[in-house]
Amino acid sequence: MRFLLLAALLQWPLGADAPSPEAAPAPVAEVRDAGPAAILLPEVLRSAEKVHGALKSMAKSLADRQLIEEVQQGLPTLVSSIDPLTGKGPLPPKRDLTDVRPALQKADDTLSTWDEGLESAVRAVYENSQELRRLDEVWSLTEAQARKDGAPTPVLERIAALRASIDATAAQARTQLGQVLTTQNQVTTLRMRIADALAGVAKAEALQAEQLFEVESVPFWKLLSRPTQVEKSRQQILQTLRKYATALKDFVRSHSEQVLVLAGLLVLLTIVLWRGRARLKAEMASDPSIATAIDVLRHPLAAALLLTLTVAMVWLQRRPVIVSQVLLLGMLVAFFAAGQSIIPARARRSAYALGLIVAIHIVSTLAPDLSLLRRAIMLAVGLAATAVLVGELRRRGWEADIASNRWRPLLRAALIAGTGLLLASVVANLVGNVALARLLANGTLYSGALLLLLSGVFQVLEGLLIVVLRNPTVSRRPLIAGNAELFQTRGTRYLRWALGLLWLVATARLFRIDVPIWDTAQRVVSWRARMGSLDLSLGDVLAFVITLWISVLLGRLLGFVLDEGLKTRGLGRGVHTAISRTVTYAVIAVGTVLAVLASGTELTRLTVLIGTLGVGIGFGLQDVVNNFVSGLILIYERPVQVGDVIEVGDVMGTVRRIGIRSSTVATEQGSEVVVPNAHLISNEVTNWTLTDKRRRTDIDVAVAEATSPERVGELLLQVAGAHPEVLKAPEPLALFAGFGNSALNFQLQIWTPEEIRDRVASEVRTAIGRVLGEAGIQFPQNEVHLVSVGQSLQELLHKGSR
Repeated sequence: MRFLLLAALLQWPLGADAPSPEAAPAPVAEVRDAGPAAILLPEVLRSAEKVHGALKSMAKSLADRQLIEEVQQGLPTLVSSIDPLTGKGPLPPKRDLTDVRPALQKADDTLSTWDEGLESAVRAVYENSQELRRLDEVWSLTEAQARKDGAPTPVLERIAALRASIDATAAQARTQLGQVLTTQNQVTTLRMRIADALAGVAKAEALQAEQLFEVESVPFWKLLSRPTQVEKSRQQILQTLRKYATALKDFVRSHSEQVLVLAGLLVLLTIVLWRGRARLKAEMASDPSIATAIDVLRHPLAAALLLTLTVAMVWLQRRPVIVSQVLLLGMLVAFFAAGQSIIPARARRSAYALGLIVAIHIVSTLAPDLSLLRRAIMLAVGLAATAVLVGELRRRGWEADIASNRWRPLLRAALIAGTGLLLASVVANLVGNVALARLLANGTLYSGALLLLLSGVFQVLEGLLIVVLRNPTVSRRPLIAGNAELFQTRGTRYLRWALGLLWLVATARLFRIDVPIWDTAQRVVSWRARMGSLDLSLGDVLAFVITLWISVLLGRLLGFVLDEGLKTRGLGRGVHTAISRTVTYAVIAVGTVLAVLASGTELTRLTVLIGTLGVGIGFGLQDVVNNFVSGLILIYERPVQVGDVIEVGDVMGTVRRIGIRSSTVATEQGSEVVVPNAHLISNEVTNWTLTDKRRRTDIDVAVAEATSPERVGELLLQVAGAHPEVLKAPEPLALFAGFGNSALNFQLQIWTPEEIRDRVASEVRTAIGRVLGEAGIQFPQNEVHLVSVGQSLQELLHKGSR
């Protein structure tokens, strides 16, 4: 009994507010969405009005079938165009895969645009359906509650009409959702077919690459013994012509906007080049250096057509082969129309021959691939082009008209490589390896033609740049006014590199090595080096370097634009430099952080790197940091500015540049002295033009003792006042400096602008000598009085007098 009582006491709670530690927590009630609720009777009419407007807007959006109709109208045409490319419909047994991939990718781009629009439409219709379902539930409850509350009949009728509108709109939404989903299903199904077809094209291209060195036809000499099928070849040529015509027509129709833009560009360039050439001809008498540009722009229409077709070649991607061939033929026609002004005289004959050979090669693509006609033309073209290149290699001196000394060896190497590739194409054609022969011939001939054409494009663009920079509207801009030569030099350099890169990319595509090169580059860039905690890839390093390089270029460009643009804004001396340098340093600093982040470096590692850099600064980079901070002080405090004449130590000259670490001082002797920025802050510096560009020049003059000092002073002031470049304020001052050895010493103090100080001082000295001579004032001469003369000296003087 005592045991039971003790057990009961142990189990008794200590207090009402003290639950036992083992007690389970009280269950938390789950909060559920109350769901739709009826609208209160006083708010029914106002809510019905709002819902009615929303239903009208919803019904209007659901009635918009423009996208569905566009897709449904375009799908049949698209399906019929890609059926032969995806294995359905008539398909030639041996087709060129060059046109298949661009056509499939173009169709996939169209379908992708439709798919995105349909996906947005599905989401919008589905959201509308959900909202209509919610509204139906709300107004169903509202109607029941209104009847329960004894609402008047008009209110109940208004609710019933609103519910009917909700039901009608919901039915419209269900219909629209079904149509959109059905259309989207058709689009996605077709995209899957295209994806499978692209995979098949990739597999076929890989197979062709593997079989590139296999002989697929009989040797050429055996083909000569076979009977020719003229009628069959004629039919095939006509069929190819119809196919090319259809492809051209479809391409122009589908790219009508781009074609119109290119036509407008042609007209604009023709007008600009024509008017620019006329303006340059008027200026040629005063500036003979623009004669080359005038000669290049001798045919404005041909030059404009060449530029326009080049833009089309770059802009119109995923085009059929026939479009590329037509563009290339058009560029050749425009190039040779302006040939006398673009092509050097000694290279003109070979250029015309190469252009004719390329044109014949393009036309030969109309013939069947393995036919005797096609192979015979390919053989003749290869031999003719080889003869042209060999002739140029044997002839000396023509490289000087085309390339500079640095590029001449590369040009000869390219000609030798082209000759070897053409000979290999001829041999492959003879033995029956037509695929290899076609690849080598196409790559070599088209690449050579592009190199020739792009050289002409470069000359035309260089002339266009001169025209633009010499346009009065452009040349008056503060940014251009004093930097036209700089813009021309930099622009020419960037144009040369851009066109060279374009040629390299086009050549890689022509030889079908662009994809392998890209894949290899990706593998190399993605290779990672792991060593302990170090995990680094070449891609990270490239991302860091490229980002930092772009930030430096952008910072310098913005700094240059601000520096030149703010010079004419009436700011104080040095203010524009401070602003431009601040922007430059800020952009580079932000670019450095972005470069570190782009390389994949974590912020914690960046912090450690900054800490390590701080230790390095503390030990070994003190001078660098000191000079950098001193440079910032020079920029913002401006004790020394660009253009000031300073004297620091033994150096005296004009400040040409204030950089991050050092400043450049140009001396009067023509040398440039690099002075660390810290020296300009910590050492004593004499700034002759800090607040005033005027400089005093002291001219010392000595005259004979017997001269009137007043007369000399008047003449000196007369000379100073007569010189037009001697400043009137402060006034010139003539001082009697003292007595010299048989002379009266004077000093003329004049004030001149710093930049013409030495020249004006020389002219004033010349004028002083002339005026004193005209006034009969003699310069001092030393007189020697002999007190006693020895016998030997007397005899010597006596002999000298004889």
